[in-house]
Amino acid sequence: MEGITRNIKDEKQSIRNELIQRIKYCGQYIVDNAEIILGEDKYLADLYLTCNFFDRSEAPYVTVNKDIIPDGFIEER
Repeated sequence: MEGITRNIKDEKQSIRNELIQRIKYCGQYIVDNAEIILGEDKYLADLYLTCNFFDRSEAPYVTVNKDIIPDGFIEER
């Protein structure tokens, strides 16, 4: 019985380590591309970054969503 418990524990630790590494990949991408992600929009209202790492059947990825107020709306007021 102890052997089965040890294998499950090892498997859980392996999955945990993999998820940690996937988060680090996303984080490093954000650090390396911070200027590009922020961009140069004049009227940035919100910026959302999502790290999708949990589905181990696909590559981890970062989703970038921006809410930008159109220049004309601000400048013509």
